[in-house]
Amino acid sequence: MPAWQRALQEFIAPYRAQREVIGALVCGSYVTGAPSPRSDLDVAIVLSPRVQYRERGNRIVGGYLVEYFANPPAQFRAYFAREHGRNRTNTATMFATGRVLFDPRGAVKTLRAQARRWLARPFPRPKRVEIASERYFFWDLLDNLRDLDERGDPGFTHAYHHHVHEVYAFYARCLQAPVLPARQLSAYLTDARARKKYLLAPFPDRRFTVLLLTALRAREQRAQRRAAEALTQYATERLGGFEVDGFRLRTPVAL
Repeated sequence: MPAWQRALQEFIAPYRAQREVIGALVCGSYVTGAPSPRSDLDVAIVLSPRVQYRERGNRIVGGYLVEYFANPPAQFRAYFAREHGRNRTNTATMFATGRVLFDPRGAVKTLRAQARRWLARPFPRPKRVEIASERYFFWDLLDNLRDLDERGDPGFTHAYHHHVHEVYAFYARCLQAPVLPARQLSAYLTDARARKKYLLAPFPDRRFTVLLLTALRAREQRAQRRAAEALTQYATERLGGFEVDGFRLRTPVAL
């Protein structure tokens, strides 16, 4: 048995005897493949529906960091729904790709089936008024970025990476594609094995993918500004275009 599995068995053994624990599964790189030296063991612990708390924590066992999430089934289902509304798939992917450790009542099996249904469901598309507002937001972000560049402000680099991810995240939502966290984005765009690991299809717009990778790889400030301009212009045009002169957006009062 590999050392990580021995550590996992040591960690999970006390939970098997607890009445309020009705199942568990392990997920992450040790299960799906290609763990790095910094990979941890992610464990989902399913609590009885009667339990009124949730818990997350970390323990080092046998030299391995175990990160655990303990929730009753209703809380896991709430995570599925909430993340789907934000074009995220974290918890659903965890259940769909994880390995069951024990499941005497079938609770983990049921959650796995529900997770797969959420993963198969199309993401919501932003409403027209949100798209119109975001086109202005793209212009405003880029205008501020240009200003930082022209003034030699040291905050440019931070603002640049924020800008690139904001444009990516909203454009992905418009295409009803998942929104990946920054740490996974490059691998998602370039590595078919990484996409398979997280049950993801390629990004649906190839031209945007090329522009986004150019932006992620740019190192010099001049190249970063050009990359931000190209990425923003392309996304804005695909979303209907934008002219700042005469921009007007009227919406109902929200109190």
